[in-house]
Parts: sequence; C-alpha cells; structure tokens
Amino acid sequence: MAAKEDDGIALVLREMNVPFEERFLLQDYGGFGSSLHARLKAPGNEEGYAFVLAVPRDKPYAVETALSFAKAAVDQGSISGQADLLIAFLGDEENTLPADQGGLSHKGLRDLLSLPDMPETWILCYMDFERNPGKVLIRHGDGDYIAPLDMVRPLLRLFKSHSISAEFEIRYNELYTLGLASSHEELALAWEGEINSIYLAEGHGKGSPAEGPDPGTLAGLLLEYSESLNFPVQNPDRHYGFFSPPGSGSTVFFSETTAALSLLAMAALFIFSALIYTATYRAVFFYNMRLFFKHVWLFLIFFPLLVLILQGSDFFYSLLLRLLKRPAPPSDFPGAALTVLLAVWFLYIPSHLLDIFHIPKKQNFYGASAMMFAGIGLFIAAMLNFTYIPVFLWAFVFTFIGSCLRNPVAIFISALLIPLQAIGALYNIFESSNGALADIFLKSASPGSWGVSAQIAALSLPFMLLLKRGAVFFSKEQNKIIIPLWFRFCVFAVILGSMITHILFIPSKIPEKTRRMNENYGVVISLEETIFQESRIVEVRIRAPGDPVRFDLFLEAGNRAPLVYSAPCPFNSLNDNTIAFTLGENPPNPFTAEIVLPRELAGTFRVEAVYGQYSPTIDPDAEPGAEDYVLRFSGNAKIAK
Repeated sequence: MAAKEDDGIALVLREMNVPFEERFLLQDYGGFGSSLHARLKAPGNEEGYAFVLAVPRDKPYAVETALSFAKAAVDQGSISGQADLLIAFLGDEENTLPADQGGLSHKGLRDLLSLPDMPETWILCYMDFERNPGKVLIRHGDGDYIAPLDMVRPLLRLFKSHSISAEFEIRYNELYTLGLASSHEELALAWEGEINSIYLAEGHGKGSPAEGPDPGTLAGLLLEYSESLNFPVQNPDRHYGFFSPPGSGSTVFFSETTAALSLLAMAALFIFSALIYTATYRAVFFYNMRLFFKHVWLFLIFFPLLVLILQGSDFFYSLLLRLLKRPAPPSDFPGAALTVLLAVWFLYIPSHLLDIFHIPKKQNFYGASAMMFAGIGLFIAAMLNFTYIPVFLWAFVFTFIGSCLRNPVAIFISALLIPLQAIGALYNIFESSNGALADIFLKSASPGSWGVSAQIAALSLPFMLLLKRGAVFFSKEQNKIIIPLWFRFCVFAVILGSMITHILFIPSKIPEKTRRMNENYGVVISLEETIFQESRIVEVRIRAPGDPVRFDLFLEAGNRAPLVYSAPCPFNSLNDNTIAFTLGENPPNPFTAEIVLPRELAGTFRVEAVYGQYSPTIDPDAEPGAEDYVLRFSGNAKIAK
C-alpha cells in the first residue's frame, strides 16, 4: 500500500471549500506518495480548457503560493478567465539516489500529464520554489520545444507591472534549437505530451529572499496571468525572438512575422543599395564579383585548413591531458576557452596563406568574399529556422558595412561587432552551467565533431575576411602586416603555459563512487502463498534494517519466461527470465505487496534494499563522509512448488 502523506494541504483545501482529488501513484508509477488535484471550474467552459499550476508537495514556498492562488480564486467569487483553474500538488517528484541507480522521477507530473484528452486545451505552469526566490528564473524551452509567444509575453509584462524581478534563464531561443541550452525534464515531459508549458525556478545567487515576492503577491500575479491567456493556443508562434539585456529588467519581443518582414526589408534595402551602387560604380561592382569568382578556389584550400586547425587544437589539449595523466573533467569551460585561443593562434597560418597568392586589390577580394559568405549564411539560416534570422541578420549588416568602408579602424570595429550576439549567447550558456558547448570543442574523437568544426569555420569566415581587409588598409605595404616572430612565440608560450597550469589543477583521479553490495545481510523476505484455481497469490513481505531509500524487487524464473497476472506496481521484463517491479523511493518498512502469478510458475523473488546515506550501524566498514554513497543489501525467497 502507498505511504500516506500528511503535509496539511488537504486540510487547508477543505477549509477553503475547494474540491480536490487525491491520486495515489503506486499502481501506475510505483510511487509511495500521492498528488492532490484541486479544480475550480470556469462558467461556460464546455471545451475543458484549463490553466494548470503544478507544484511539488515538498517545496514549502511553492505550496504556500499555490494555496494562496486557490484562495485568491475562491475569494473573487467566480473564475473570470476562459479556463478552469487546476492546482496540482505533485508527489514523488524528485529522487534522492544518484542517476546511475535508475528510478522514475516526476511521478506526480507524469500522472498529471496523462489526464487531458486534448493537450492543446491545457496550459501548464510548473513552479519549483523551495524558498522565496529573490529573483524568478523563467525557463521557456527544452530541445525543439519553445513556449509560444502568446504565453511568455503576458507573463513578463505582469512581472514588470508587479515590480517582481524576473528574467529568462536562456535569453537566446537559438540555443534551444541548437541543443546548447540546459535540458529540464519537467518541460521535456510536458512537451512530449504536446502540452504548452513554462517553468518558474529560483534565480540562484540573483537576489536575496528578502527582495522576492511574498506568496500572496505571486499568487495574485499568476491569477492575472491565467485570466490573460487565450484558449486554445492556435497557430502558436515558436520562432519569435526577444532582446533581454541581463540585469535590465526589460524585454522586447519580436514575432516571427516581424522577423520575416525585417528580412524582406533588409533584402529590399540591399537590392536597392546594390542597384544604386552598380549604377554608380558598375565597373567596380562587376570587377569585385569577377575577382571573387576567379579566386574562389582558394577557399577550397583555406576552409579545410581551418577545420583541421580546430580539430588539431582539440587534439593538442587532449594530448596534454594524457601526458600529464589527468582525466577530462565534465563541463571544462576553461579548457574549451584555451583550446579556442590556441586555434586562433594557429589561424595565423591559413590567414597568411592567402598572402602567398597574387590577388590584385586584395582589400576588394576580402570585402566581396565576406559579403558573399555572410549572404549565403543568412539565406541558409532563413531556410532552416526563422529563429536564427536575428543573429545572422546582425552579422550580415556589419559585414556589409565593413565591406563598404575603407577606414581600417572602422573596418575592425565592424568586424568585432559581428560576433557580439554570439558572445552574449556564450555567456548565457556559461550562466546556465550547460556543458554541451564545452564538449563540442573538446571531443575531436567523436563522429560529429568534424561537422561541428566545419560549421564553426564557415561562421568564422566573414569575420576573418573583414579583419584581413582592415589589415590590408592598415598596412603601409598594402599587402601584409609584419608581426615579430618573437611576439608570436610569446603568445603561444602564454597559451601553452595556461593550458598546463589549468590541467595540473585538475584532480589526478575523479572521486570514485561508493557502491557496495552485501548478500543476505539484514534483509528478510518472506512469501505467503495462496492457490486459487489456476493462479498463485503471493504475498511478498520485505523487512530491512534502518531506513532504506528504495526496495528493488525482481522475479527470476530460471530458464523460462515468467508471467505476472497482476501486481500493485508497474513491472517490466529485464530479460527472458527476469521481471523487475518498479518501486519508488521512501517505501514503508516493512513493505508488503500482493502479486498474482500462474499456479505452475516456479521461481525466486530477489530483493535489494538500497541505502543512499552512510550509517555506521548499517555499514560499519564504509568510510565516513564517502561521496555519492550507495549501499545495497540483498535477500531472496523461493516460490513453493
């Protein structure tokens, strides 16, 4: 049977006369807790629209806010929005055992998401506040999913009107579509069920709790938010963009239509400018185009060399790790940054490869080439995803400006402005502690790394070509800038020294995970069997010392495939002769389960009691303070023939 939760939520809901349903999670998800679903119906809502506020039952501030939300809705007399208000207090949301120990997380959320017949009738707001957040962090995407513009725009407006500090965790939607943003299972599960959702989290280190909103204020804001939404969300705009400078407290949105119109306007302006330019400087324009196409073959050498240098820098860093006998750490941002600096240093070689060949009016060639590659990049971005347009449009504009100017300082400024948004995105990735980008630069052995290096090289071309154009104008000889050889080696020595210093600070050994298994120690499993017609009803009783975090129960049937008629929890086949029963964390101890099997089945029940914290009375042989500690005690009992 499921363990009963007594956190006072049901009592408060009864006092407010709010109807609710308690949903136990053992049968479908193996959880020993339960969820409470309180629903306040909107008049005339025959379509079943619902604004869902979901909070974990073990997060005090979130629960208090949700209860205040219910009270505010009751106090106003009737629901003024289009949709019902469904307030879900979710049980068994997080696991305490390490991820490598398995176990289904977010059982309460999974149960909630199984309810709607038509996912488009729901809008979900998942609030995960253990304490006053100080600053609210909004997560609005995961992988290919981005919350529609009609969901996020009113929420930001309400936060600002209530003077509550809030900002997006990811300020560039492109990071979601590229897979460079942190993944959150809550949003991934909701999107898997095709339910539009948004996630509110604590802004760690961004404001003190004293500066944050009280539960009543936040509840009032969420009630206003639910009333401002239009149901259902039809033709959602997921290719919008926004500009939200960190710490500014303001956000400017532009829709997919705005992005498309901006692209068309820029294309029209470019074509108009090109027509004016060709009419005025026709000979120069066609000369530059002929110059580009005549020498475009140079990039067949230059481009692969860029890719090799990017891969080689990664290989060099990996070689240093092996020579210094250090493991590759996860999310190695300093290592990735040093690898990029080394690649930039090595890029001196291919950049001067272009100087070997005789190209008349090199500054014109570099400008025309930069424009061509930037234009191709913008066109491909528009074809792939409109989300990419703002970044590529920004780069194209400054590439165009730098290609037209003749002042070297102005050209250098234009070139440096090209990656400005990319630098902002890199900082955003670093803020979100996502190691995907670092892994991209530090995994030269992976099959997809060559493709990633090719993309980085292609995106770098306009920037590098503008720098070459500026260098030509800056040079007195109009063909090269002479950098002393000693200076180049000094720069290399600094980068190499920084790499070695960083690697030496990496621990020589990653702390080993503490995983211990003791057979038949302390765990008692007994079976009481009842024969009924062609079935065998087995009452499995398990008792273990201390407080195990979880019981892992298995049925092994020798050389035949076991068959289970019914069980109080989910079960699945591990292999041809083993069934695993899915049980969640924090079970009652002792634990009893009734399982119905075929009468003729012969086999053995095996149980493992899993502990996640060191206890000297349970495991006196372990070292106190062991990291990532997991201990298992096992026992078994045979089914009577």
